[in-house]
Amino acid sequence: MDINNPFETFQKYAFRLEALPRYLVENEKEAFAAFKESGVLPDSFGLDWSELVSNNVRVGKKMQRLRLLSEHLTDYERFELQIYSGPSQGEQIHTGMRNDYQDQYMYDFWFFDDKWIAQVNYEDDGTFINFDIRLATPQELQMYTYWYAVYKVAKPLKHVSSYLK
Repeated sequence: MDINNPFETFQKYAFRLEALPRYLVENEKEAFAAFKESGVLPDSFGLDWSELVSNNVRVGKKMQRLRLLSEHLTDYERFELQIYSGPSQGEQIHTGMRNDYQDQYMYDFWFFDDKWIAQVNYEDDGTFINFDIRLATPQELQMYTYWYAVYKVAKPLKHVSSYLK
């Protein structure tokens, strides 16, 4: 795997733990503002991610995500649940409640191919800082194993409507 381009060069699978109540990502600002104002997303939003997922799944790679949500969804979480474009291309997203796992959560990450971890670093307000990609330590392998077990029993995204009530 090329650590400068992990999403296109991983070999078998990529797993994401996503747990913050909001993310401030530069390329989402306009879409998020539009969503908050009208509830509508730009038609082209998420096409790059959809294409990436499609290309990976087509060659037999797995892309999975565990999204932990607030008991009462934030505006950002509502937005995010609408913009997930990966499932239509084969990304498998499961959801759980953040409060159930607060003691176990350390940081968001991507985990690739049984050995690479990409710690995703954010400011306290959810502003993206960077990725720290490295070979996973034994403790990080245990952390991944724990979160993957949670993923396996969590609700698939298609059942997320139960959170929206």
